Amino acid sequence: MQRLQNLKVQNNHTHIIDFKTSRLFLWQASMIGMIMLLLVSNAYQFKRNMVLSDNDLKYRFIRMHGRANGADLDTLEVIFTHNKDKKLIGNIRNVVEDFEYRTRVRAEKLERARLLQQEAEALR
Repeated sequence: MQRLQNLKVQNNHTHIIDFKTSRLFLWQASMIGMIMLLLVSNAYQFKRNMVLSDNDLKYRFIRMHGRANGADLDTLEVIFTHNKDKKLIGNIRNVVEDFEYRTRVRAEKLERARLLQQEAEALR
């Protein structure tokens, strides 16, 4: 009994690489590569969408003012690219959205007034 307790157990591990396991490994490696490629492309697309969103806001801001000169464009580029001031960009977004809302409400009121005017003329 003492002799059995003194015996050390030795495990021999052998790894066999054959065509079946290498095909599974290649499949897993290609899937990991595909996932990494998709993550990189998603990050690039997200960055591109942010740039397009900023460009849209710059266009709407210029349209709100009705004009733009070189100094205005330079100022907008500095705000949106070089010194990305999120607070100022948020303020610009709020001003533009408020202007667009007021413009839309005013257009709806003018359209309603025009329709009422047409109805009044039709009733005469």
